[in-house]
Amino acid sequence: MSPDLAIVKTHADTFVRGGAGGTFAIGVSNVGSGSASGVITVTDSLPAGLSATALSGAGWTCTLATLTCTRADAPVPGGSYPPIIVAVSVALDAAGSMTNVASVPGGGDSSPSNNASAANITVAVAQRVVTPVPVSNSALALLAMLLAVATAALQRRAARRTR
Repeated sequence: MSPDLAIVKTHADTFVRGGAGGTFAIGVSNVGSGSASGVITVTDSLPAGLSATALSGAGWTCTLATLTCTRADAPVPGGSYPPIIVAVSVALDAAGSMTNVASVPGGGDSSPSNNASAANITVAVAQRVVTPVPVSNSALALLAMLLAVATAALQRRAARRTR
């Protein structure tokens, strides 16, 4: 009977250049027949263009600077931990597609082949939204009056030059 830690990384958000980005969820479970042992550590490896803004999970001790989360309790066979949530922002020059990988080595794992999980994302270009500025009737009247005065002044100047 040996433990087998498995990790799954997913996302459901839309990632947009220059935006708050989205979130990833990292799930860790023991799919083996024995209990895991020791401190369990999850590490996330963000690709260039993504910056972590938050990292947390119920029962996990997480460090944003190193993108690691740990816990000392080991999942029983068939058990899983609450997910780790990673919030990211997306750089203006981020690539159009990226792969984000998380891993969970150790714990007495008997099968390291499922100790890493990748989430592929497509990064969208932010759409520019132009919002018209509302103009009041009095502002329009003032603008029309200024235009009329400017036109009259130009006409007088032109008339003086032709004399």
